[in-house]
Amino acid sequence: MDVPLDLVFLGSDPIALPALGWLQGEGSACARLTVVYTQPDRPAGRGQRTEPGPIKRWAEAHGIPVRQPGKLTPAETERLATLRADAALVMAYGHILPESFLAAPRLGTLNLHASLLPKYRGASPIQTAVACGERETGVALMRLVRRLDAGPVADAERVPIGPLDTAADVETRLAAACVPLLARALPRFARGELAFAGQDDGAATYCRRLTKEDGGLDFTAPAAVVAARVNGLWPWPGCGFEVAGAVIKVGLADAGPADPGGSSSGSIAPPGTVLGGDEVGLRVATGRGVVRLRRLQRPGGRMLPAPEFLRGFPLPAGTLLPSRPMRTLAAREPLRLFLMGFLPMFAPMPRHTFLPWVAGLVAAWSCAPLPLAGQGMNQAASPAFELASLREDVRLLTQRVGDLSLRVEQLERENNDLRGKAGQTYVTLAQLNEAIADVQKTLQTALREQKRETLQQVTVQLEKLASETNAAINAVAKGAATRAPVTTPTFTENYPKEGVSYTVQKGDTLSSIAHKTGAKMQDIINANKIADPMRLQVGQTLFIPQGK
Repeated sequence: MDVPLDLVFLGSDPIALPALGWLQGEGSACARLTVVYTQPDRPAGRGQRTEPGPIKRWAEAHGIPVRQPGKLTPAETERLATLRADAALVMAYGHILPESFLAAPRLGTLNLHASLLPKYRGASPIQTAVACGERETGVALMRLVRRLDAGPVADAERVPIGPLDTAADVETRLAAACVPLLARALPRFARGELAFAGQDDGAATYCRRLTKEDGGLDFTAPAAVVAARVNGLWPWPGCGFEVAGAVIKVGLADAGPADPGGSSSGSIAPPGTVLGGDEVGLRVATGRGVVRLRRLQRPGGRMLPAPEFLRGFPLPAGTLLPSRPMRTLAAREPLRLFLMGFLPMFAPMPRHTFLPWVAGLVAAWSCAPLPLAGQGMNQAASPAFELASLREDVRLLTQRVGDLSLRVEQLERENNDLRGKAGQTYVTLAQLNEAIADVQKTLQTALREQKRETLQQVTVQLEKLASETNAAINAVAKGAATRAPVTTPTFTENYPKEGVSYTVQKGDTLSSIAHKTGAKMQDIINANKIADPMRLQVGQTLFIPQGK
C-alpha cells in the first residue's frame, strides 16, 4: 500500500471546499493534509466584525492546523520547509508565492486554476469566461511557476456554460469538478506517473481583477454581448443602469426575440430603449437584437424576477436607459489589461509625473500592433474589430487622463483657498495663551460667585428645616401631655382552679373558645391574664377553667 503524501493546502475561497472535503475523506488514502494556509481574518458584513474565512472554519472543524501570514516572508518559507511536506496544493489563495516557497515541498507546488488554460490566466477566470460568451470552461491542474498561471498542465475537468448560467452557477460546478480531477490525477502524482505538458503561450489570454467600475452596460453592443456581461459579473461586481436617479442592478439576462413572436435580428429602436415586458423579462433594444433583463433589483430591495419587479417599479415602453462603456475584461497581453483595469490606482501620482507617464504609454500603445481579444473569445477577432477596439480603449484612456488632469487642477485651487483662509485666521502663540488665561480667569470668577450663591441657598433651607423640626417636636410634646392615661387591666383570682389546656387555632376568638369549651369568657381572661382579648396568637396555649 502506498504511503499518503504529506500535503500542504493554500486557499482562501469557498470554491476550494469540495476539494478539501475529498482530501479529508476519500482522498486521504493518497494525501494527508498537514497544514492549511489561508488569508488573515478580515472585517465582514454590515457590522464589519472580524471573522474567520470559510477555509479557516473548515480546517478548524476538522482539527487541521491553520497558518494565516499576512505575507509569505523568508521566515514563513523556512517554517514551511521544516514541515518536510511532499507537495503543496493551491487554489484561490490570494497571495503571490515566492519562488523559494514554491520549491519548499519535495515534489513542488500544484495549482487548481478555474479555466481551461492557456485561456484566462489571471484573477477572474470564471467571471471573464461567462462575460465573454464562452460555452465551456473548466478547472486545470498545473504546476506553479513564477510566471502568471503559465506552468505546465497535467489534466483538466471541463464544465459547460449554459445561456442562463451566471458566474455564481459556474463557480459552483467548477468547485465540484475539482473532485474528479483530483481523484484522477493525485494518485498518479503520488506514484510519480503524472505527466505535465507546457502551455501554448501564443494562445494565452489574460483576465484582470474586477472592480465596481466594470458594472456598466453598453446597450449599443449586441444583445448577446450585453447578456453575457450581466451573467458573468453576477453576483459581483454586478451590472446595472440608472433610471430617475436610482441604480437598478441586473442579475440575469439573455438575448431574446424582438417581439414575443418575432425575430431577434436587427435593431428596431435606438439602443437602450425599453420595448416592454414579457412573461420572463424586460425587453430592451441593443445595437443588434433585444436583450431580456430577467432579474432586477432596486436600491435597498431584493433581487426579483423582472415581472414582479416591474409591478412595483414600472419602466414604461419608450424609456431610454443610458449606456456606459463596458471595459475590456480579457486580452492577449497583460499590459493592456493593466492599463484599462488599474489606471485609477495612479490617480494620487504628482501631476508632473503622472501625465507624461500616461502620455508615453498611450503613444507607445497606440502604435504597437498588440493582438487583442474582444467579446466572445472563442472566435478569432478580425483586424478591423481589433483596431476599433484598440481605438476605443485609447479614447477612454485619454478621457480618463483628461478627467484626472481637471481633478488635479481643482484640488490645487481648493488647496490655495484653504491656505488663504488659514492666513486670515492666523494668531500668534502669545495671543493664544493670553486668550486662554482670560477664559480661565472668567471661569474662576464664575465658580466663586456660584459657590457663594449655593451656600446662601443651603443656609436658608437648613434654617427652614430646623424651624419645622422644632414645631413638630413641640406639637408631639403637647399632644402627649393632654392624652388620657393608659389604664392597666386588673385580673381576679375568682375562677375555677381545675381545667384543661387549649391551643388557639386559626380563626379562634375568646367567644368561640368559650363556646367550644363550655367555659366562661371572663374566667379564661382572668386565668390567662389576657390584657387584649382581640390579640390571640395562633398556636398560643390557654388554660381553660372548668367547673363552677
